[in-house]
Amino acid sequence: MSPTRLVAAVTLVAAIGGTAHGYDFILDATTVGQAYQLRAGDDTLVNRRRLTQSLALEIMNLGPRDATGRPLQRNQVSLSVLMRFSGELADFADLPAFSGRTPDRSVARERLELLWAYAAVEGLAGVVDLRLGRQLRVDLFDLRAFDGLGVEVRTPLYLALETWGGLAVSGAAPIDSPLYRADGIALGGNLRGGLAARQEEALQPTVGVAVRADRLPWLAARLSYQRTWSPTGDPRPGEPAWGTIEERVALTARGRLLDGRLVPWFGMRWGLLVGRLEELQAGLSAAFGDHAVSAEYVLSAPTFDGDSIWNVFGGDAFDDARAGWDFARGAVRVWARAFLRRFGGHALASDPTATAPGGGEAYGGAGGLRVAGRRGFVRLDGYVESGFGGRKGGLDLAGRLRLAGRDPDGVTLDGRASYVFFADERLAPGRDPATHSLGLQLGLRWVFLRGITFTVAVEENVNRWVTSQTRLMALLDVSFLVGTTGRGLVRGAGGAWP
Repeated sequence: MSPTRLVAAVTLVAAIGGTAHGYDFILDATTVGQAYQLRAGDDTLVNRRRLTQSLALEIMNLGPRDATGRPLQRNQVSLSVLMRFSGELADFADLPAFSGRTPDRSVARERLELLWAYAAVEGLAGVVDLRLGRQLRVDLFDLRAFDGLGVEVRTPLYLALETWGGLAVSGAAPIDSPLYRADGIALGGNLRGGLAARQEEALQPTVGVAVRADRLPWLAARLSYQRTWSPTGDPRPGEPAWGTIEERVALTARGRLLDGRLVPWFGMRWGLLVGRLEELQAGLSAAFGDHAVSAEYVLSAPTFDGDSIWNVFGGDAFDDARAGWDFARGAVRVWARAFLRRFGGHALASDPTATAPGGGEAYGGAGGLRVAGRRGFVRLDGYVESGFGGRKGGLDLAGRLRLAGRDPDGVTLDGRASYVFFADERLAPGRDPATHSLGLQLGLRWVFLRGITFTVAVEENVNRWVTSQTRLMALLDVSFLVGTTGRGLVRGAGGAWP
C-alpha cells in the first residue's frame, strides 16, 4: 500500500480579558503494506505480508497570543505523540524459531510501540523549558529514550543549563521500541541459579546534566554528564543490589566562521565506567566559490552497556583519517573522498600491556560525477579499498530520463548498473578469494495524478553463487493532504508538502 498523510490546522479565537487564545495541531497518519515472495534455500517460495502503521499528533501553541493571534515566545504548552504498529501476516511470522534465545515480544507477530509521548512547556517565565513523559536525547554520539522529566534553563550569560532524569527505555514495557535498546545486550535470558533473568526487563534509572552555548550564531557547544543504574539480578551474598551500567562525560562543539565558509568541529566522549576515551572526532570544512574541502580525524573504541561481555572482547579502538573535495557549478557535481584507517594500535582496557589481534591498516578512496539536464541526469560513482579487511571495489552508473510531462509529474525512465569486487585471502586460504557481482535495474515511474505514483522495476543480479536472480517489483504510492479547505491529492513540487 502507500503512505497516507493527514495534516489539519484549526485556530480558535475567544475574547477573554481582551487576549486571543487558541491552538494548532498536526495529525500525521502513515500506512505501509508490503507483499512479496522470497526463494528459500530449498527453492520453495516464501510469502511475506507486512503491515506497518504510524500515528503522530502534535498540539502546539496552547498559550498566550498577541492581539493578532500570533503565539508569544513564553508560557507555550505543547503535546507530541508518535506511535507505531507492526503486523506480520504471512510465513515466517513465528520468529522464536529463528533463535532459541529470542523473546517472543521482541519480534512478535503484532507489536505496538510508543516511540515518544511528552507534554512540554516552553518559555516558562521566559527562561525555563520543561518536558514530561517519554522523550529522546540526541547528540553527536548517542540516541536514547527515557520516561521522566527534562528541564532547561536559559541564562543571560549565553549559556543554557540542562538536567533530566527518569527510567531508560530498555524493553521492560510491552510498548517499548527495540530501537532504543542498548548495544551489546543479549535478547534472551541468562540462566543463574536456575532462574532466567533478562536485563532488558529491569528498571534502569538514568540521570544527566549538561551546559550548552545559547544564542551564539557562531558557536554550538555542549558539555554533558549522564549515568544509568540497573538492579543486580538474583544477587548473591555480598553483591550490591544495584550497579552502574553507564557513566559518561561528553563534549561537542561546532563553529560557523566567515559566514559559514569555515566550519570547524570537535567531539569527545570519556567512559568513566570503563576508564577510557570512547570517541574522538575533530574536523574542518572550508568552502571557496565552487569548491569545498574537508578533513576529519576519528578515534572510535567500541564500548557497550556495563553488563555486556562485549566490553572485554570488543574493546580495541581504531583511528580513521579522512579527506574530501567537492565541486559544483551549474548542472555539474564532482566529489572525491579518501581515508586511512589503523586497527589494533591501542591497548585493551582489560590489559593495558596487550593489543587486540589483527592490527593493520586499511586505505581507499571514492569519487563521483553527476551531470543534470532538462530531461534528466546521469551519475557515475566508484570506490576502491585495500589493506586490513581485504580488497574491495565497485562502480555504479545511474540515470534518469523524463519521457513525458514536467517535474514532479509525468513519466520517467530510471536505470542503474552496478559492479562490485571483493577479495580477502584470509577467509579462504589456498582458494580463489575473488568475488564479482553485477546488478542491472530498469524501472518506469508514472505520476499520473498529483499525489499518486506508480512504479514498476525489473532487476537482474549475477554473482559467484547465483547465475541469475531476477526480481520484478511494483509500487503504488498514494499521498493525501486534507486541510481546512477539504481538498485532497495536493502536494508541492518534488513531493514536498507545502
